[in-house]
Amino acid sequence: MVMNFSAQTSSNSLQETIEGRLEKRTRGVFAPPGGKKLVCFLDDLNMPKKSVFGFMPALELLKLWIDNGFWYDRMKQEVKQIKNCQLLCAMAPPGGGRSKISLRVQACFSLLNVTTPNDKQMRRIFGTILLAKLADFEAEVKQMGDNLIMVCINVFTTIFSELLPTPSKGHYIFNMRDLAKVIQGLLNGNKDVFHTKISMLQLFCHECLRVYGDRMWDPVDRQWLWVSDDKLCDFLEKNVQSLKLTRFCLPKRRKLSLLLKLFIETFHTQLS
Repeated sequence: MVMNFSAQTSSNSLQETIEGRLEKRTRGVFAPPGGKKLVCFLDDLNMPKKSVFGFMPALELLKLWIDNGFWYDRMKQEVKQIKNCQLLCAMAPPGGGRSKISLRVQACFSLLNVTTPNDKQMRRIFGTILLAKLADFEAEVKQMGDNLIMVCINVFTTIFSELLPTPSKGHYIFNMRDLAKVIQGLLNGNKDVFHTKISMLQLFCHECLRVYGDRMWDPVDRQWLWVSDDKLCDFLEKNVQSLKLTRFCLPKRRKLSLLLKLFIETFHTQLS
């Protein structure tokens, strides 16, 4: 069973959801049907809103269950023994609506902390996947593999550090899933269609603008994404004319995408 916690998750809703997957065995004893075992995966464990007393009622209910093996019937005030169930929980670090859970609740679990991969680790993870895909492509596309991974990570880290979530932009929460979506889009490329450097450049820009750009409803953020850079435009006109990049990326207003800027800065040695 999977349950995603939110700020509205209460102890009542948690208890009702779990009890909905159980059946009565004997008086006061409840367990999964058919003699099976139930694994409850609770995501975003630290999302529930705190009470006026500073604790999370949903987590206190879990603590009661883990410590004693039961909770109470809210109507009859009788003990309900919960059998053959296992808890598996996940949460992100505090911040952005997530709170710090109490040490009393932490003591009920065996903790495993997974840190965010650094740039070197991300290059190894996604590079291994993408380079295997590009192995069957044309030579000029295949040699772009390492730099393509580098610019994907640079775009992600730039947006991750610049576009922070605010009360009016709560959906500005970028993580490695977004980077993985860009890589997935590149993996969907067909070698018969994307057989040149410029075609891979177009695919890269398309995926980035769909994953990142479509979230930017604010005109200020859109202006940040599509920045004016006359110097870089002049560089493209002088050095990348042979690849016809100017036809694709230099509109009349001489505005250049920040994503494309990072791409060109990474690939300028190959493109010139």
